[in-house]
Amino acid sequence: MGSSFDRGVLITTSSFTQGAKEWIGEEDPPITLIDGDQLMAEMIDLGLGIKSVTVVMHELDEEFFTNLE
Repeated sequence: MGSSFDRGVLITTSSFTQGAKEWIGEEDPPITLIDGDQLMAEMIDLGLGIKSVTVVMHELDEEFFTNLE
C-alpha cells in the first residue's frame, strides 16, 4: 500500500532532535521540519500574529560619575 500524499510538514514550537532530523531525511515522500525559530521567522515575515513593541533601555552612564571626581 503506497503513500496517499506528496509531501508533509511537521511543525514544533521547540526544536527537533538529531535523530528526528535523520529519520525525516530517509522518508519518502519528503517531510519538511519547521522548528520554533523558523516558525517565528515565518510569522514575522508574514506579519501573522505579530505586533511591534517599542522597548526603552536604560544604562548607567559611568562617565558621568567619573567626571564628578
